[in-house]
Amino acid sequence: MHDHIDNYRYEVYGRLIAEFKDFDFVSELTHIGKMIESQHERIQESQNQLDIINREFLPGDIESVYRERALTAMNDSTIDLIEWKRSEVK
Repeated sequence: MHDHIDNYRYEVYGRLIAEFKDFDFVSELTHIGKMIESQHERIQESQNQLDIINREFLPGDIESVYRERALTAMNDSTIDLIEWKRSEVK
C-alpha cells in the first residue's frame, strides 16, 4: 500500500514538473519583482499626496492638530457627562 502511495505521489510530481518544463522562472520572478516595485512607487506617491493634503488642510504641526482635536473631543464629552449628571440631580 505504501509503495502505491509513493508511486502515485511521484506520478503527480512528474506531471507537475512536466507542466513547468518550458516555464521561465527567472523572467516570472523578475516580472513579479517589477510589479511589487511599481506598487511601492504608487503607495509612496499616494503617501506624498496625502501629506500635501494634510499640510493644506491641517495648519501647523499635524501631531499637535490631532492632539488638540482629541483634547477638544475629550472636553466635549466631559461637558456632556457633567450636564447629564446635573440633569439627574435635578
